[in-house]
Amino acid sequence: MKRKTAFTMVLLAFLFPTMITAAIMPPTKAFTPTPVVYLNPLPDFYVDPSTIQVASGLLFNVSIYVSSTSTNPALNLYGWEASLQWDSNVLSLVSFAPGNPSYGVDGSAINSSVPEQTSQRYVMISPMQVTSPLELLRVTFQGISIGSSSINLMDVLLINSSDTSTTTYDRPSDVNGNGVVNMPDIGAVVHALFATPSSPQWNPNCDIDDNGVVDIIDLTIVASDFGRTGPPFPPSKTALNFAANIQNSSVTVSAGVHDVSVDVAPRSKTVIGQGFGMNIDVTAANQGNYTETFNVTAYANTTLIASETIALTSGSNETLAYTWNTTGFAYGNYSISAYAWPVLGETDTLDNNFTGGWVVVSLIGDITGPDGWPDGKIDMRDIGLVGYHFGETVPPAPANCDLTGPTAGVPDGKIDMRDISLVAWHFGEHYP
Repeated sequence: MKRKTAFTMVLLAFLFPTMITAAIMPPTKAFTPTPVVYLNPLPDFYVDPSTIQVASGLLFNVSIYVSSTSTNPALNLYGWEASLQWDSNVLSLVSFAPGNPSYGVDGSAINSSVPEQTSQRYVMISPMQVTSPLELLRVTFQGISIGSSSINLMDVLLINSSDTSTTTYDRPSDVNGNGVVNMPDIGAVVHALFATPSSPQWNPNCDIDDNGVVDIIDLTIVASDFGRTGPPFPPSKTALNFAANIQNSSVTVSAGVHDVSVDVAPRSKTVIGQGFGMNIDVTAANQGNYTETFNVTAYANTTLIASETIALTSGSNETLAYTWNTTGFAYGNYSISAYAWPVLGETDTLDNNFTGGWVVVSLIGDITGPDGWPDGKIDMRDIGLVGYHFGETVPPAPANCDLTGPTAGVPDGKIDMRDISLVAWHFGEHYP
């Protein structure tokens, strides 16, 4: 059987710089606050994004927003209250945080005394003026099993911070009867939040509007009367409750994919003098849904050039720059390749291996021959090819003509006297 989890939040903006903390019990009633103001059009109170696709085991965030309206561009909020409900067989609550830390939000701990429900409370110390969509709360979930779940807003109360209703309540906001509405009165209401007459923390003095439950309306009344003295106390007034256009979210949790890949960048230089170094660029990518840690190796034929362990987040890639030192390698053709070692759960391994073409290790200065490839000797063909491109940069000059630069054996991107001199120095050499 699927279970629904209710996550109840209260956000209240007081007119004094004080934070309140208290244990909260899960709600047990349907909210029917009065009076209710219906703006035209209604402000939006919504979960964003509206649709989410996530792999099982991964975390994701949703935010609760409120927006102003075209006819009421500056919506003044005194506080808000809502229940957030989801399927706990598919999703698990990880954490929550205020959407805007500058509002000085303080959050209470989770109270899970009722199975299948979670209750949390937020208290805010400054009013909010909503002139554009305002992020009130950010909630982090984890997809725990394959399936779908709605994330629904329920029992929403949006309390106005400036206008007050004409409805009055005979029950005094001096909850403890000490002659002044102060922090002990607010603390008593906070402690009794969501309580009904059958709840152990029920306090009838906290149900100011006598609707059978202690909620944000009662808390708003007491906060609005803060500082009043008596007796006698004049009847209290509550702030207005705005109706809102509620928009929910849907989440689909799918089986995640583990998939890494590797690629070897094309090289313009295809000939390297024995003992010189060649740069090899290997790009490793994570094409799956999860962060992966894996080994990447590069080879010349079957000889290891380099190996390292990297970690990549989903959808990311990293280019690894290796230098192949050809000292000790025999003259001949070498296939340059790279390999990404498969990760746990990976099934598509076709792109874990990549061969990036041939490189010829030759005599230093032997860059061409009758067929355009090194022929085992340094002769006028080699000097002539370098001389033909003298003064050019690479490209358009062939990279094989750029044998060296100021650092011996390290190309510098131009064909100059260093290159001609190097070929001339080895003129006449051959093998076998």
